[in-house]
Amino acid sequence: MEREIVIKKRRVRARDELVLDYTLSKRSERGLVVYSLLIEETFGEKSEFVFLDALTDDEKRASDLFLLFSEETVTPCTAEDVLNEICYAP
Repeated sequence: MEREIVIKKRRVRARDELVLDYTLSKRSERGLVVYSLLIEETFGEKSEFVFLDALTDDEKRASDLFLLFSEETVTPCTAEDVLNEICYAP
């Protein structure tokens, strides 16, 4: 497996003690480039994260998802539900 290469990062201060960091990365996997999204949440002394691995192989779609998640301040605990709604909702 290839290493992840960071493409974009964004930090959002949602509230006084709540900080969300979004990282879009890419890697080559079996000759195909795939994009992943890391969401990290820090609230005071506590932290949580989710790594949405191999979201897409399309750079534009990956960038759009990165912007959507960061602009809507999606948290790690809701990220998979939001992704399911985007991908599978009628």
